[in-house]
Amino acid sequence: MYFVVLLLAVVLSVTTATENQFYKITTPLPVPRQMYGSVVLGNYLYVIGGNIQGKGDDPEGYVKTVEMAHIYPNGTLGNWVQTTPLPQNRCYIHNCTLALNDIVYVVMGTEGKRQVVTNTIYWTRPKPDGHLEPWRESIPCPESGFKLTTAVSTPGFINVIGGKNTQNVPSNEVWSARVGPNGDITSWEKGNPLPSTLYFHHAAVAGGRVWVWGGLCNNALTLNDQVFEAPVLSSGKIGQWTLANTTPEMPFYNAAVTVSGQFILSFAPRYTPQFYTSDIWYTMVNPDGLSEWKKIETDIQPKLYIGVATDYRKGLIFIPGGRINPLEDENSLVGSVYFLKLASQGQTETQVSMSPQDYGPASGERNLSYIQQSRQMTSMFAGFTPYNQARQTSLNQLIPLILYFHNDKAKACHSQAQILQMFNSAKYQGKVIFSDINVQQFPQISQQYGVFRVPCWVFFDSSGVVKHRHEGILQTQTLDHYAGALSR
Repeated sequence: MYFVVLLLAVVLSVTTATENQFYKITTPLPVPRQMYGSVVLGNYLYVIGGNIQGKGDDPEGYVKTVEMAHIYPNGTLGNWVQTTPLPQNRCYIHNCTLALNDIVYVVMGTEGKRQVVTNTIYWTRPKPDGHLEPWRESIPCPESGFKLTTAVSTPGFINVIGGKNTQNVPSNEVWSARVGPNGDITSWEKGNPLPSTLYFHHAAVAGGRVWVWGGLCNNALTLNDQVFEAPVLSSGKIGQWTLANTTPEMPFYNAAVTVSGQFILSFAPRYTPQFYTSDIWYTMVNPDGLSEWKKIETDIQPKLYIGVATDYRKGLIFIPGGRINPLEDENSLVGSVYFLKLASQGQTETQVSMSPQDYGPASGERNLSYIQQSRQMTSMFAGFTPYNQARQTSLNQLIPLILYFHNDKAKACHSQAQILQMFNSAKYQGKVIFSDINVQQFPQISQQYGVFRVPCWVFFDSSGVVKHRHEGILQTQTLDHYAGALSR
């Protein structure tokens, strides 16, 4: 049995550091910044919008500028340069700035100069030289907007979860924005509400489920000590929320969040309004739920209002800027940039485990974007339907869906391919839809459905709920058994 191990390992040959440090420091921001969004696209780190003055609600401190820096193979950064600015400032966007391979989405947040809550999404993609194309703005959400919110992506959707509305009232609403074939937002729809109102909270997609934890429940600053989970349905929508099996021993809020494989990580959480930390909390997603939450106490400078950006191909996490004290003066902000190295996940002789390096290239390398990948027109297996078409047909016609995830590197996938040549899928026509996903071409879809090892089969019933999951080779008779059970 192969076990995944997370290591916050030292990146070699960068700057000086003591032997017990698992982080490094690289090129600082040209101007200190907080409340920003940050992502990695291709070989560049971007820091977007936020505040550069540290003086509370002073409108002059909020900026729409975007800084970018080249990421070298060892994790260090080149010089920072400005690229295409946002159309207007957005702040408090550290957990609602998303990268779908080569597209970046800045989801709602606050327009800082006027302190106005927003209800649209800005999005763009990089040119071959790393500079950003002009930003586009989505159609507005039917709701008037949310601040201090969080957003996650599921197949075909960007989901806005909780936050404070325009009346400064905490919300439990979930709104899902449908992503069109060109990356634009084509419509909005309301999803299943959270069990609790939340803001300054955290969310992530891992293991085929959406997880929400921490945050504040009300304006009295009551901490949320529960973790909620909901399945990612075959349609890409979020199912019903339930309580997760484990919770952190200390509730916290306003951390910066990322996901690496089966691991969910929270950086620099806040336990009380005046308590800044450099702690890292993490947990691992497994078939039974979440592992015990663990805390790492680091000697990184304690910060607030930071974002983290993950380079999945290099296995790096960047932590730029932030506020270091509550005085809200010109000395409150820093421009230092830290980065950590996540150890790769290994592989067995017959199966391949998803690792950071399995994430596909972005624009400027092969111009192979997330959106272009999802336009797959054919399948390599007879009787199998391309993923996007299969997902839409399953949703529209309420037909069960079977997804097969594979990787050309895995010997077991080669064996499974030979077995599928003998499988008769035609007898399930109109009753079950089969589709395959190459995890190298579709890494984000694989992550969203919780596929960490291949070959992997996921079986959804007609309502989109996972009925069975199987890692490893399936013989034709076993596949017939599961398909037959779904088709009845």
